[in-house]
Amino acid sequence: MTGTLIVFGALSAFNLYHEKLEAIDQLKQKPLTKEDYEAEAHDLLGDLIASYAISLPVAVLLAAVGVWILSRRVLQPLRDMTTSAQQIHAKALSKRLPVPMSKDEVGELAVVLNNLIERLEKSFLQSSRFSADASHELKTPLTIMRAELEAALKNETVDRTVLENVLEQTHRITAITTRLLFLARADAGQLLIDRKSVDISSLCSELLEDAEILASARRISVNGQIAPGLKLQGDELLLRQALLNLLDNAIKYNLLEGTVEMTLQGDPREVSITISNTGSSIPEAHRSRIFERFYRADPSRSSETGGNGLGLSICREIVLSHGGKIHYQSKKGLTSFVINLPHIE
Repeated sequence: MTGTLIVFGALSAFNLYHEKLEAIDQLKQKPLTKEDYEAEAHDLLGDLIASYAISLPVAVLLAAVGVWILSRRVLQPLRDMTTSAQQIHAKALSKRLPVPMSKDEVGELAVVLNNLIERLEKSFLQSSRFSADASHELKTPLTIMRAELEAALKNETVDRTVLENVLEQTHRITAITTRLLFLARADAGQLLIDRKSVDISSLCSELLEDAEILASARRISVNGQIAPGLKLQGDELLLRQALLNLLDNAIKYNLLEGTVEMTLQGDPREVSITISNTGSSIPEAHRSRIFERFYRADPSRSSETGGNGLGLSICREIVLSHGGKIHYQSKKGLTSFVINLPHIE
């Protein structure tokens, strides 16, 4: 459009200049009367109107054709994105929008939308897996309870063992549902944090004493290196729950007569808590998913220890709610979980 208007203006100026030169030449050749000047002016004006009447439609037509061609080239990536987007649905979230070669706003939009679709795909897969696993976890104790109750109804007297088994499975269902409600509140952003000054050094020392009691049955030694006087802002009950869960896992998934170690260090920016054990390390292929809900690297071990695959997910949510980070590491024959929490007082 700009180029067409520039060309049109240049041609108009050239035409006007040419007409002016002809009028000057005529004035030099012979003197003109007033009527001649008026006639010459009318002729000049008529020529200009005629030239504009011819050139202006041509300029507009050229501009329209240029705009049409340009708009098709510009909008073609958007049409391709629209066509691809129409093919993306719940069962085809693996598809992505085409990214144009040009590094412009349309290309940036395609990249942003592809990242959004990728996050939606991960959330959808996790939600589907979560629903299936939750159904499976709840189905098992319910099936056991049903079988026990049906067997009890066939007998004239109720065996105390039956009631004990039913009560045990009821506790298991209650524990699962309680943890699911906790994670649901975390997902909805409704996890309430009662932030107060927490003496994290004293808390870790208390938890080490509890861990020694839990580990005594398997003759596991519990060691600690707790830096004194460290404090932070947080919810003591939630932090206790997360650390105790990690210590419990370190005892359950440990070698007989193994070792559990807990270290607490701090600097002006953050507190670092490491809980390690001498159990076998988690395979590399499973490490990226250990914090997923109901995910277990070794389901047989979880069934033996009574785990349901929610403990690490809850630990992560508690740490994240405190603005911290948690990660897994394996070195020097130790399997470790490291928690970094900010805001030391």
